[in-house]
Amino acid sequence: MYYARMQILQKEQRSVATSLSIQTVQNTNQRIKSIYENNFETTSTGWTVINDPSLSTGAWQRAAPNGTSFNGQFAAPDDDAEAGAATFAFVTQNGAVGGNAGTADVDGGPTDLISPAIDMAGTDGFISYQRWFFSSGSTDVLEVSVSNNGSTWVTVETVSGVGNSNNQWLVNQFRVGDFVTPTATVRVRF
Repeated sequence: MYYARMQILQKEQRSVATSLSIQTVQNTNQRIKSIYENNFETTSTGWTVINDPSLSTGAWQRAAPNGTSFNGQFAAPDDDAEAGAATFAFVTQNGAVGGNAGTADVDGGPTDLISPAIDMAGTDGFISYQRWFFSSGSTDVLEVSVSNNGSTWVTVETVSGVGNSNNQWLVNQFRVGDFVTPTATVRVRF
């Protein structure tokens, strides 16, 4: 379970992504086989963080999430999305435990978290992920995108801050072939 691109432009916003799983649909009997999984507990090898030069705070980082709040609402979780001993996730600037979300949010410009290239040539597959998104403003968004070449991106999901109903762990899944032609260099961006 996991996912793609992140673009945050306003204050008091918190986004967390964890645990990416990519499964291919085999051509014979439509069997599903997992080809990549990462819950970020031991490694984040191949994942890239790209920060816009205007970003002042809130870059993606691998960390054990610290819960924060904003006006009595949970802005960031105290743990990753997996039950049990798992603790790590990618977060946008880990705040102080119990701290105010406004002191540990994305400000100034976007930050992107990009997966390693996944070989899906000759097949199709599903990418699933869990995400947490909080925004105190209506203009902030979390955008998840997919690419089959690392330079052209297609939006898969756009999550807005309106209503703050996304400040919980939610699962999403998409079929790669619905957005791009699967290749040997499929990537996801948050």
